[in-house]
Amino acid sequence: MEGEVLAKQLASLGAKLIISARNEAELERVKKQLTGKHAPDEVIVLPLDLMSGEDSLREAVQKAESCFAGNGVDYMIHNAAYERPKTTALDVTEESLKMSSAAGKAPAPGQAAYSASKFALNGYFHTLRSEV
Repeated sequence: MEGEVLAKQLASLGAKLIISARNEAELERVKKQLTGKHAPDEVIVLPLDLMSGEDSLREAVQKAESCFAGNGVDYMIHNAAYERPKTTALDVTEESLKMSSAAGKAPAPGQAAYSASKFALNGYFHTLRSEV
C-alpha cells in the first residue's frame, strides 16, 4: 500500500516511473490510476520478486537501467515487506538479519516513528551479533 501511495505522489510530480512487485495484475491496476506528465502511458511495469536471487535481481536492474534511453535510474526505492517466521533471538541466522527496511538507513519525510523503529532494530541486531 505504501508503495502505491508513493508511486501516485511521484507520478503527480512528473516523475518517470518503473513500478515493480510480484503481482503484475496489481501493478497494472496501480498504473491505470497514476496521473502526471508521464503517467499512466509512460509508466513501465517490471514484475519482480526480491526473493528470487541475485541473478534475477541483476537482470531486473539491467532492464530498469535500459528503460529511459541512456538516462539511467536516478532513484530506486525498495518498499518490500517480508514476513519472517517466528524465531528466538539466538536461533536467527545471520542471513535473515541482513534484511531491514530502508527506513532504518535512509529516513524519509513523514516517516519519523517508522524510521525510528527500524533504526532501533538495526542497532539492536548489530549489537547482538557483536555480543553473541
